[in-house]
Amino acid sequence: MEQLKLLEQQSSGRMARSSSTLQTVGYSFFAAIFNVGWAATQVSHMSMVNCITLNSTSRVALASCRNAFNMVANLSLYAVALLVFSITKAKSHTDIEYQYRVIAYISIFIGCCFVVIFLVGTKEPSLKVAVQGNRGTRISWSYWFKKVLYYQVALAYVLTRLIVNVSQVSRLYLFLFSPHIFG
Repeated sequence: MEQLKLLEQQSSGRMARSSSTLQTVGYSFFAAIFNVGWAATQVSHMSMVNCITLNSTSRVALASCRNAFNMVANLSLYAVALLVFSITKAKSHTDIEYQYRVIAYISIFIGCCFVVIFLVGTKEPSLKVAVQGNRGTRISWSYWFKKVLYYQVALAYVLTRLIVNVSQVSRLYLFLFSPHIFG
């Protein structure tokens, strides 16, 4: 009977380890899917700037507005978190989970509202540009993998996003948990 209890304890320990490993793999998988979706959104938005106007000054202004609203969206998430944390006081782990769930639902709702506004309010104009000569040749997708500039831009973008994401998370962590750690 004692051997059976020992075996159960050992197998539950393996399950706990495999469970955390499974969670890590699952979270990593969903993070990868999110990043691919994020990149697709970024590419489509930035290519849309070129379709809206041919004026380079206007393109810079549109890209600047886009980046400014990206910052506003990040700051509004902090405001939502501050509001939720000030309204609901957490006394247990379940309360903390509830707070983060409410923050997620509110941010998803606000995001969906702005997606609808964007889709309804943005009209993609059709630009008519006279093309001289033939229509041009298409570049193969493998062409870009042979260019050093492609890797330089990709590295700069990835490192910039990494710095921005880590700085936002670390600021949020210090903002939310520093009273509990130091006080």
